Amino acid sequence: MKKWLVIAGLVVWAGQTGFAAEYGPGERRKNDYLWLQLNLYNMHNTANAFGDTYTNTYLELEGGGRSGVLDFYYFFDVNEIFGWGSHKEEAGHFFTKIKPRISLDGITGWDLSLGPLSEWYLAAQYKGYNGGEYYYAGLGWDLEVPGVDVLSLNFWPQFLRDEQGADFAYTGIQASFNWYTILFRLPRDATITYQGWLDWGFLNRRAQKAQNGTADEFQMFNGFFLNWGHYSVSASVKFHYHFTYRDSLNSDATTWFLGAHYRL
Repeated sequence: MKKWLVIAGLVVWAGQTGFAAEYGPGERRKNDYLWLQLNLYNMHNTANAFGDTYTNTYLELEGGGRSGVLDFYYFFDVNEIFGWGSHKEEAGHFFTKIKPRISLDGITGWDLSLGPLSEWYLAAQYKGYNGGEYYYAGLGWDLEVPGVDVLSLNFWPQFLRDEQGADFAYTGIQASFNWYTILFRLPRDATITYQGWLDWGFLNRRAQKAQNGTADEFQMFNGFFLNWGHYSVSASVKFHYHFTYRDSLNSDATTWFLGAHYRL
């Protein structure tokens, strides 16, 4: 079912008309900005391919921005920040993503837009956690789709270095979407926004060889935020399919989040 949602989304995207990034002489800095945010999430029914679902309260430092031709995003999570969840023995464990992208339009000064593809990037991602690291490198795009304020796609092979420090192992392909849009504008400059991301991994023959292993994985985070000034509260849901490339126990569980946020 979730795969068909992805395919349907790609069909809609392919039929849209986009707009160029238009980097003329001296315009590489025209889109510069920075943002930084602290997030406190309480997570319930967390997907787990190795046991029961569990709760986790974690603190997240999240940020990103644009500096010339460099577009970047990152977050750093610290699990069980209060040490009171059902996995409190994991207090202090971390998870992080660092995602830099370099604009090909900005470097070349050319208009590379094509249909809904408004800007092209060389894209990379580092994903680290207690137990291993993933590395990604490929192509990225900004997309213009009616009704969505921000939408990006990255497509890249992924490589794993596990907790034993093994050499890079090729572990398939991943397509990653990120989006943000304002749903409603409210009095006193408040807004309700919808934002999230989707990671679809496939062709992971290495994971498929493990016990209960699969060649594909799907994760989709959907967050609904009430924002006013520097403050936000949120309610979110995350769908999983073959979480951590396994078909076992609670690897398909749906996870729920409540969040409190402060924009620095």
